[in-house]
Amino acid sequence: MTSELQAFIDYFADEEELRSAIEGLLSKREECSGIRNLHGKDEAGKDLIFYAPAGLGRLSLNACVVKLAKITGSASDPRSGARNVLIQCDQALDTPVLNTQGKEEWVNQVYVMSPNELSATAMQSVLGRFKGKPSQIEFICGQDFLQIFREMWPDFIFFQPDLLSAHLESLGKELQSDTNINRLAGFHGLNAIAQNRNIYVEPQLRQARGKLSRGSDLIKQSFLSYLDQIRGVQKIETAIEELKASLQIVDYLPKRYQSGRDKAMRDLCSWPTKFSKQWSDAFNKARNEAHARKEPTPRSVPLPKAVIRAFLESDEYRFVGRVYAELDEEIAKANSSMLPCSDRMGLLDSLSFASYGSLVHSTSDCFPTVQFEGGDQIEWHPDEVLAANRNLLITAAPGYGKSSFCRNHFLTDLDKYRSSNSKILPLYFAAHSIALTDGQTFNDVFIRPEVAGRLASGDPALAVRIYLDGLDEIRSTELRDRILEIVKDACLAANSRFRCIATARDHVGGHSTSWLVRLNLSPMSEGHLRDLVSAWLDGDTGLISSFYSELSGSESLLPVLGVPLLATLTVLVFKNLHRLPENRLRLYQMFIDLLLGGWNLAKGLQRSSHYSSTAKLLVLTRLAGIMHARKKKECEVSDLKTALKQSAPGLAPDLQSLLGELVEDGLLLPTGRSTYTFPHLSFQEYLAAKDAIDPARQEERRVVRSFLSGDDWYKEVATFIVSMTTNPLKMRDWVVEVAKPLARSRGISDSERRAAYLITRIRDMFPESKSN
Repeated sequence: MTSELQAFIDYFADEEELRSAIEGLLSKREECSGIRNLHGKDEAGKDLIFYAPAGLGRLSLNACVVKLAKITGSASDPRSGARNVLIQCDQALDTPVLNTQGKEEWVNQVYVMSPNELSATAMQSVLGRFKGKPSQIEFICGQDFLQIFREMWPDFIFFQPDLLSAHLESLGKELQSDTNINRLAGFHGLNAIAQNRNIYVEPQLRQARGKLSRGSDLIKQSFLSYLDQIRGVQKIETAIEELKASLQIVDYLPKRYQSGRDKAMRDLCSWPTKFSKQWSDAFNKARNEAHARKEPTPRSVPLPKAVIRAFLESDEYRFVGRVYAELDEEIAKANSSMLPCSDRMGLLDSLSFASYGSLVHSTSDCFPTVQFEGGDQIEWHPDEVLAANRNLLITAAPGYGKSSFCRNHFLTDLDKYRSSNSKILPLYFAAHSIALTDGQTFNDVFIRPEVAGRLASGDPALAVRIYLDGLDEIRSTELRDRILEIVKDACLAANSRFRCIATARDHVGGHSTSWLVRLNLSPMSEGHLRDLVSAWLDGDTGLISSFYSELSGSESLLPVLGVPLLATLTVLVFKNLHRLPENRLRLYQMFIDLLLGGWNLAKGLQRSSHYSSTAKLLVLTRLAGIMHARKKKECEVSDLKTALKQSAPGLAPDLQSLLGELVEDGLLLPTGRSTYTFPHLSFQEYLAAKDAIDPARQEERRVVRSFLSGDDWYKEVATFIVSMTTNPLKMRDWVVEVAKPLARSRGISDSERRAAYLITRIRDMFPESKSN
């Protein structure tokens, strides 16, 4: 053994350091990706895994079995190192790995790595008993192992290696390109122009300024005493149902209330029957007494005081009272953060402002228990927010760039840290990839040994910023709450050096997030949209001008492009065709498909869903038709119930569950007033048009006639309807026929001008029909 090899072996204090070094080594190779350290009780033989190109450039999964000690003996000897290596190699191949999307994958190749030389006897012994093919195992040991470091990571040989830097380099490499956009573009035949691009336009962050209040009240004794007829007693059932519904706010209160809610709700359910029986008994008694006295039957009888007293003194009623008292304290604390004198930057470090954001969000699913009277928006630039190390929750609807925000700011922080321009050490975690077992601590899950080593190095100014990306992608609410609980304890501990920036879709909320200052990503401004267009079109002024010229003919499309993902798709379509599609249907079909699961597919996520995208589209299409016919931009739960009965009656019992999924998908947005809207009116108009042409309804004539008669509410729906034709000539003749009864005998009527508009749209969408 050479002195150089011996020094190389002696450097590694333990196998943990050796695994970290190999992880850093792999990160140096452009062709290696998805590097993960799996060492632990659930490793199933695989210390490290990574992807590398196999035949025809296809990526295959590889595993590393890492040994610091010399591998000796025979694989047939249960006590030998060779036997241990054999077991690990067999396990590596016969046990699948859960990838970051939760899918099983099988290892194709195993590399046994050790800085110590391996004897030919031990190698042949392992190969002879190996269950896989000999070509599936490769030994890289001793001088061969050292040579790989010489070639791939020479600095490691000449300088003491920094294993933390190796880990950060591995993380940074994984996040430098937006693979989600690449995959999504590939689904739509646009992959060639989106490949290896990471284009990011910085959004603004905002929170609404306003005042919170409690909108639900306890049932008062005066209300119960006033009820003296059977109709009044029936009002009690309604009042108790409202009490039960108001307890949903417990999701936003401390855990001590959550454990008592279910029992309180069960016990409240029994009271309408008790009140009815007690009142009936009192009424029958009064009637019999009146009959005995030969007096008329009384028209009213008050509720017995005993049952009123029993209700007001019951544990369940008192529980509701405690919940309301706690809520009042939380609201007062939250409102105090928004006093006129409140400093805009100071808000970001206030736990009261964190509570404020949480309660503002609660109005989306707890109205009217919590009500919000909003005013203007407070805005921050991300650089302002991230200048200090803070605990934040960045939220938005799908497609607004939450992961891009996380990824790009992690990379920015990483550059600053590497260049010694910042004392904030950034770490990035995809939330859905975090597994949490009983007894695990914050350090077990988030702090690798090399990070812990750096923190222990003695620099008191060093802090850690954890980017926790995609809370909504965690497979269960329970797991999400457990993860957030250990992160909260670490970040809020006295003198903590840890802070967390989490991202989530805007339906995520509750007490587990109430310690994070909640900020929303703003839609892209026109200036930001122009920056995005310029970047994707490589600054080509001619193409940029052509894009905006095309866009001017699609006025309703412009507001939709405030969503970065939709804007990116639109620009990619334009870049591919050098024009926008004459028929906007393709774009809207792509947009709806994205929200129905296409974006999850592109990201490789398997969200749990009880309903197919087909079923959800059926319901949404009917809902849009109902809303547009009623000239509504907001729907109530009763509208969704009607849509369900008419389009998918089998799902009617699942109303609330389906509504929850549609909100999570971003297809319906809560307004905070117990109503919901589509992401943009043009989505509603597109789906209303699909509903109108449904053969079961045949509403297209009524819709187009309404527009021709002067009702602009139906302008875009009518435009979509004529766009959906497969026979443009026949559609043109049909529009003329519908317009005829509305025409004037002299001059050009408004209906004729409107018909001409629709015919022009048909010609624009189907250029081949212009000559006819």
